[in-house]
Amino acid sequence: MDERKRGMYVTARQKKKLIEFVAKHPELISCKVTQEFNYRDSQKLWQTIAHECNTLPGPGARKTWRQWRKTWQDLRSKTKRHAEIHGEVPSSAMMLTPAEQEALGLKNVSSTTNYQETTEFVQMDQDNSVDNYKNEMESAISYSEPESPPEVKVFTRSTDNKNKTKSSKRTSKHSDNCFLNCDLLATSEQRKIDLKEDYLNFKKDYLREKLKLMKEQTEALKSIARELTK
Repeated sequence: MDERKRGMYVTARQKKKLIEFVAKHPELISCKVTQEFNYRDSQKLWQTIAHECNTLPGPGARKTWRQWRKTWQDLRSKTKRHAEIHGEVPSSAMMLTPAEQEALGLKNVSSTTNYQETTEFVQMDQDNSVDNYKNEMESAISYSEPESPPEVKVFTRSTDNKNKTKSSKRTSKHSDNCFLNCDLLATSEQRKIDLKEDYLNFKKDYLREKLKLMKEQTEALKSIARELTK
């Protein structure tokens, strides 16, 4: 019961450790299976970060590697959304290295461009404290401004600025949809792999128990046969 309670809140120190680890292993973000990196490799890395986060001194969450992977997905989504809504980079983002900022999947956000994601595909865990997130480690990183289309010359500057803003928003929205679809596809494939792994483990345990039972039955029959031959 105490362990379940301790696992409710992720501390800022654990979030920092989580971001640092993923920044060192960007292959965990793409979720692409290659000859050099497969699902087993991904699972081992997440088990490592789970151990490191769980063994940090002081209070904090105690989770499985799958739960830490979900926490990372939620943290990344929350950070992106914060940067998009406010249109600027918070001062706390200066605490993060460029590699850690890249790991969170964000680019530079122009202060003059309001840009909003159409769908947020992962919600934040209930175990993430909003106050801790804002005050201790607000990992909002900047977006890079999309390249503007060729300038169309018109008679007034105001009309020109409006056209550039509309084109920039369309480009940003299209890029977001592409990123979102890739993330959704990667998440879907990862879930399929997890389900298949769980099924195979269940089947393996079932066959092991069945084999054990058959051996016991065989020994029992041998014992009965020996008794009958006496």
